[in-house]
Amino acid sequence: MLVETTASLVSAGTEKMLVDLSRKSLVGKARSRPDLVKKVIDKAKRVGVASTLQKVRSKLENPIPLGYSCAGIVRKVGDGVDEFQAGDWLKLSNEYGSIGLNGSNGRIGWRRKINKLN
Repeated sequence: MLVETTASLVSAGTEKMLVDLSRKSLVGKARSRPDLVKKVIDKAKRVGVASTLQKVRSKLENPIPLGYSCAGIVRKVGDGVDEFQAGDWLKLSNEYGSIGLNGSNGRIGWRRKINKLN
C-alpha cells in the first residue's frame, strides 16, 4: 500500500533518546538498558543461547525509524489489500522496534497500527 503522508509528528525527547542510544557501543547500550539485559538473560535460560543471540542480533541490525505518527491518503493498494482503498485517509503509528515508515517513499512496514479516518 502506498500512502502519501500529509502530516507527521515526532517527540523531541523520544527521538533524542533513540539517537543517543544509536551512538552507543553494544556495552553502552547494555549499561543504559539493564532491564533489557535481564530479559535477554532470562530468554537465553528458557530457549537457549544461540536462539537468543540470533534474536538480539536481528533487533540490533534493524534500524528504528524516527517519528512515530503520521496521517495520510492511500494512493495505491496492492493485491490482497481489502481493508483499504485509494482515497482513504489513514492515521499510522509506529511501534518502536519494528519496521516503520520509509520516509522517502511512504511504504508501510510490519506491526504498524493503521486506523481509517474517513
